[in-house]
Parts: sequence; structure tokens; C-alpha cells
Amino acid sequence: TNSSLQHANLNQDEWLDAENWVKNLTEDNNDKISVFSGPIYGLPGVPKRVIQPTRRPPAEIPAGFFKVVVFMNKENNLSTRAFIYLQDADALKDKNGKKLKNHTSYQVSTEEVEEKTGLIFPESLRVSNPIEEGVTSPVSGGGEVINDGDPVPPAPILNDEIVSQVIIAAALINPEGNERTGEWVSIANYSTTDLDLSGWTLSDSRRQPMTLNVSLLSGETIRLNPLTSEDGGKVMLGNNGGSLTLRDPEGAIVDRVEWKKTKDGTATIFDPL
Repeated sequence: TNSSLQHANLNQDEWLDAENWVKNLTEDNNDKISVFSGPIYGLPGVPKRVIQPTRRPPAEIPAGFFKVVVFMNKENNLSTRAFIYLQDADALKDKNGKKLKNHTSYQVSTEEVEEKTGLIFPESLRVSNPIEEGVTSPVSGGGEVINDGDPVPPAPILNDEIVSQVIIAAALINPEGNERTGEWVSIANYSTTDLDLSGWTLSDSRRQPMTLNVSLLSGETIRLNPLTSEDGGKVMLGNNGGSLTLRDPEGAIVDRVEWKKTKDGTATIFDPL
């Protein structure tokens, strides 16, 4: 769960309440607790949740999270508690959830966690859970899932998806020494396709655009230097601020970056998000 995108209003509310319950658990007899937790994606009963990062194709993020807690109870018997928390509109609207409900409101059977994650737990973790299989939980329906940005088309156009993953990655705007020969711009291809960028242009919006004549392998980054082309195109990077625009051969904008005043000799990394 630590490496999965979890909304702050869930992380600091209902999920935090569950974490605190585990931390302060009093139902065990030896202070030894095993916890299994992780993300839930768009499986049956759990709608997909999608975000649209800037300069990136749509990305699926967890629709919710599960937590399975196992311990020996006061009678020295194995005991299991399972929970599911969805990143739905109700959970994300505020941070007042834990004031209205406690962790038991999200308690489910071990089988329900298995169904929504594809995981398989030992039989002992099923029979030791007081919530029986088939009991309807408050979250089993999933509810309305929020999409950040426009809905994701079921079959995106391949070329558009590829182009959206070609970015202006970095630039040395204010090099030490000769600025005209020391300036450079790097272009990165984050798509899964090798690309020929012949006919693409890079422009500083003040001069004739520089025409590219390079190819980029999938996952490759290329450094452009010098910033000139045979057709007379030229790019100059302003030390006190400026912009760069990358266009495909049809003139459509593929990427655009801006910057303010830069330090001598320090490369500027453009945020890909």
C-alpha cells in the first residue's frame, strides 16, 4: 500500500482509523500480529478508478485497499479480521469518515478479500474470521468511483497514446562557457514503440523552428546539441525564462514546457506529471 496511490482524504481518515486500531489492538494475547494489506484494482464488484496525468496517457490506480489482520486471541485461538476500504466518492469527500463510522463498518469476510484481489489465504484465515462468507458487507457494492479527468476510452487510438509519451525531458539552459554551443535539450520516448522523429520541430516561439532528424528507441532519451537544423532553424534558451514547444510533422503540439530564471551550469528537469 505504501507504493500505491491513496487519496489523502482516505489515508488520513478511514485508513488511518484502521491503522490505529491495529496499532492499539487489545484483543490479542501476546503482542504478535500479522497484517496483510494492499491495493484493489478494477475486479468484479469494484469499478476502475482512473486518473489523467498531464503529459501522460490515462493511468489506472487502486479502486480501494484491503487489510487482513491475524492474531492469537485471549483464548489462545487464531483470530482474523478483514477490511475493505474503497476510494469512492463517499470516502474522498472529506476527512470526517472516522467520526461517523469505525473500522467495523468496513469489516468483510476473508473470502470477499480473496474475490476482489485474486489472493488465496489459508483456510485457517477464513474460518477464524467472524464475518462469514456470503454476508453482505457495507462496501461490497463499490459505489460510484471518481474519475480524475475525462473518462478513459475503452480503446484509445494507438498513435495518440504513443505521441503523448514523447516529452521534453530536460535542458541545459544556462551553461558555463559558450552558451550557444553549450545549450542542449533532451527528448525522451516513454512509449513502447520505436519512433522516427524526422520532420518534428522544436521551437522557442521566437525563431524559425528547429527541424529534427533523429530516431528514438522505446525508453530512449536523446540529447539535442547543437540546437540548430540544416534548414536554418534555431533554438535559443533564455536564461531569465522561456518556453519550448515540440510539434509533430502535422504541426500538432506534442509537448510544451516553460521555465523561469535558471542557475549557471545546472540542468533543468521538466516535471513529467
